[in-house]
Amino acid sequence: METLFPPYIDPIEKRLDVFYKKRLTLLEPYINQLGERWTDPQPGLIPRVIDDVGLGILSPYVPNLYDLYEEGWEWNKRRGTIKALYDGLSFLALTGTRELFPDRRKFWNSFNVHLEQIPTADLLPNVAGVVNASKPECADLMRVIHGYNIKPAEPSFSRLSNVHLSAGSGARIDGVNSRFSFGEDRSFQITLGEADIDQFGFYVAPGDALPWKDVAQPWKDINVPWRDLGPGLAVANMARQLVALGVFVGFYRPDGSLIGARRVKALHQVQAGSTYKVGEDLVSPHINGSRILVEALTAFNDGAGELAQTVSLLFGASPKAGVKKGKRWLQPTELEFPFSAVGTQEIALRMTSTKRDRIRFLINFI
Repeated sequence: METLFPPYIDPIEKRLDVFYKKRLTLLEPYINQLGERWTDPQPGLIPRVIDDVGLGILSPYVPNLYDLYEEGWEWNKRRGTIKALYDGLSFLALTGTRELFPDRRKFWNSFNVHLEQIPTADLLPNVAGVVNASKPECADLMRVIHGYNIKPAEPSFSRLSNVHLSAGSGARIDGVNSRFSFGEDRSFQITLGEADIDQFGFYVAPGDALPWKDVAQPWKDINVPWRDLGPGLAVANMARQLVALGVFVGFYRPDGSLIGARRVKALHQVQAGSTYKVGEDLVSPHINGSRILVEALTAFNDGAGELAQTVSLLFGASPKAGVKKGKRWLQPTELEFPFSAVGTQEIALRMTSTKRDRIRFLINFI
């Protein structure tokens, strides 16, 4: 059809029809360009288009606005649902699951997000921003979790659960009310020999005879026959004296300088058992154990912003004079250690204010 007017129209109306048709032909390329605003927006135009389609709330948190424009239409339709929350995380190349609080809790409308990977520190505000923009209006994001999760205490559902015990693990960052609770575990099995232990002054080769005067155990704890005293207790005696020295776990930069040292939370002679798992080995504390278990757990903010390239064991280390004896994280200037570090292991660990790192050593002797 060339015209929408009926055959009986006036001549003036026919002239107007022809006139506007010519004008429309002239304007057609520009009208098509207006359509390209939506189909292929230019870099200078994309922020305005993002605002026009209702995705401006996400633009401060999603670095690639073109990806947001292409995938955000469906997010906008589902905003306020769990699907929108998961879609929002995908904009940041993250995946996770939502955990709702029990309806018996005071803050029943709160929820946690369990991530399948630890985001970089600079991405944490983006994670909180995307989740808060995606969630239902009545819900509050309490914590973002991966690898370290101490849940709130609920002592018989009493009023005690309304106080600090209800906070759960995690640390905050500037500008975000929610907590982030991340954790990484690293385990090592190492072997110490004469070159490592000789500096302590009590190395005994396994199987060698051990004189009675060198036995560093109470008589009541010796439960082997006299003839087996040397070979039976040599390694256990060496392990016992090493444990008695105490130990810190030192974290070192790629250039070898010490970031800081963490006091251990577990230091035991061990044998086969079921208390601790290091790799595939299960061990339990035992007074005559021939191996040593060392475990340290950093606190939130220990060494924040540093890259720990290696970790080592600092036996005999202690706080310097004037430093609180019970302090758990010590700076290099606060620590004195009379012996050289042993058991150094490559770790390449990024330390952040929102992550706790668990380091375990299972020590064998040769």
